[in-house]
Amino acid sequence: MRDSCRLRAALLLVLTSALLGLVAVPAGAATVTQVARTVSLQAGSTTAYATDRVSFAGRLSKSPKGSKVKLQRKQGASWTTLTVVSTTTKKGAYVAAVAMPTTPGAQQFRTLAPARKVVKNGVTRKLRKAVSAAVTVTVEPRPVPPVAAAPVIATTALPDGEVGTAYVADLDLVTAMGGTWSVVPSLPVGLTLDPATGGLGGTPATDGASSLTFSFTPTAAGTVATKALSLTIAPEPAPPAPAITTTHLADGYATQAYSQTLTVDDPGPGTWTVTTALSGFAIDATTGELTGTSATPGDHELVIRFTRSADGLFDEETFDLRLDPVPGPPGPPAVTIDGGGVHACRILGDSTLWCWGNQGKGAVGIGPVALPDVKRLSPEQVGTSTWRQVSAATEAVQAFTCGIQADHSLWCWGSASYGQLGLGASGSQQDSPVLVDDTRHWAQVSAGEAHACATTLGGKLFCWGGIATGNAGGATVPTEVDPGGATWTSVSAGGSHTCAIRSPGTMWCWGYNSRGQLGTGGPTSGSTGPVQVGTATDWTSLSAGAAHTCALRASDLYCWGRTDVGAVGSGTPGTDVTTPAQVSGSWATVAASGSGNSDHTCAVDSAGRLWCWGSGGEGKLGNGGTDDKAVPTQVGTDTTWASATAGGSFSCAVKVDDTQWCWGGNSSGEVGTGSSAATFPTPQQVSS
Repeated sequence: MRDSCRLRAALLLVLTSALLGLVAVPAGAATVTQVARTVSLQAGSTTAYATDRVSFAGRLSKSPKGSKVKLQRKQGASWTTLTVVSTTTKKGAYVAAVAMPTTPGAQQFRTLAPARKVVKNGVTRKLRKAVSAAVTVTVEPRPVPPVAAAPVIATTALPDGEVGTAYVADLDLVTAMGGTWSVVPSLPVGLTLDPATGGLGGTPATDGASSLTFSFTPTAAGTVATKALSLTIAPEPAPPAPAITTTHLADGYATQAYSQTLTVDDPGPGTWTVTTALSGFAIDATTGELTGTSATPGDHELVIRFTRSADGLFDEETFDLRLDPVPGPPGPPAVTIDGGGVHACRILGDSTLWCWGNQGKGAVGIGPVALPDVKRLSPEQVGTSTWRQVSAATEAVQAFTCGIQADHSLWCWGSASYGQLGLGASGSQQDSPVLVDDTRHWAQVSAGEAHACATTLGGKLFCWGGIATGNAGGATVPTEVDPGGATWTSVSAGGSHTCAIRSPGTMWCWGYNSRGQLGTGGPTSGSTGPVQVGTATDWTSLSAGAAHTCALRASDLYCWGRTDVGAVGSGTPGTDVTTPAQVSGSWATVAASGSGNSDHTCAVDSAGRLWCWGSGGEGKLGNGGTDDKAVPTQVGTDTTWASATAGGSFSCAVKVDDTQWCWGGNSSGEVGTGSSAATFPTPQQVSS
């Protein structure tokens, strides 16, 4: 046992010595060298779709060019060789590419260089096996390419068209996509199809019904959509019948030559005829000029027709032709004066028109002026025309004026905020007189708060402006009130109501009635059309104020409406009077103020004495004080007064010698004396 141990020790010593080179190797024996190697691995992409090829690259150390490298994928617990490649450089570079598996998820890859012997010059090198670190590539499911939706034409019907009329229609898809539209058979003559948009357009030239098949071919490969649609093109309609555009015949004078050319909306040739004629009148068949002379004054009915030559279609309208008696030579006109909200106007014996007061809204009519020159303290002539009558609006903010010239034409100027100038919806402020109408013979005009009314020589009544116009309000041009054949003799436009007298002397009112100013009982919400006041038939004149009204029956004076400041003259202020109440005395003329809260009344009695009552602020009652008066209070002691007018915060009157006098508030120069004093509590003569 001891010998055996010694033998093993000797062998171990010999073997160790040989390893340490202490024991000589016999000459001619082979040399074997063990070589440890490394191999690296890198994936060209760490993510890939299933079945995509992914490249791998790396380097194998201490190996000759052409050394084999296995690319392996881990499956379960083992590694499966996918491909074997060779190094391509002396430094051991290699490249491999494999397809990814169809199973999504993280896949591990490595490379393995098998052990091998390399003998050169009698030296044997034993190259050891080398394994790279594992590399993970995440495999994702390959997306399924979307299947292009088949196009579906959404249009279910095409609109009908008409020969000669532009046609537009669009073909639509349920889902928009690029493609090309086409149609078979061809579209009706004059229509085209836009192949890119599916738009139909053009002007059809032929009528009829077409059965069409429209197709849409998508740009991407796919199903072609088709839709059968019908398209009906109607014949070109016959042109409408012509329409006579003349709205009324201008007034004329009996025994004097008359001429007016009628108009029609059809430019084509045609023939004018008078189917119901007036003796002495005829119409030119080609031009439509109506001419003639008649000795019979009054209203005459003419039925006039225009017939188009091309097809015989016609329009026939009934017109009223008013022929007034020829006026006699004008005598010297009476001097008149009218007071508005913040201005006043007068007509002198030579028929010239003069105004003064506030020109800020153009109501004085002297042309544009700038601050501070809007206050005209003395009368200034308005143009050079001659005038018959003038009316100054009763409200300061909407100040305007209307008048009638010697030829019976109607003119207005000032504020146009509510269409009160009668110039139409586009009318604007006018700083000097502007013609409203010269086709009718105007007799009398009255300017209210924001509206105006006027009568003609023939007894017709027209109103225009914001409210109380008798035609539901809002007319911006003269519009006839109650065109039922009534003959109106006078009219007065107040604050928010209007009253008028018509033959045989009945009184009618309309507009607001919040204070009983219509005289019909109440108060009520009012009326948009004329309502008769009582049953009397002997009314002779009237004046509508801001919220009260006064009128004369011969020499008997009646007032009604608002009484809180005594403007009705009943002697019992506080309870509004809703029906006409007589004011004691014998009277010749009356004027009710139509401005805001300054209700007052002035009147001249049969003896030529001047009386005022109602609101006395700023001295407008003319008695030297400012107290309100509930009964008529005499202004001075003169008995030579002819007429009076009640303005906003002032009053004016004319004496029988034609001198004009004003008093009260003078903030805008309304008294007309040339003075800028704030008030005048007694009558002052207006500057000449």
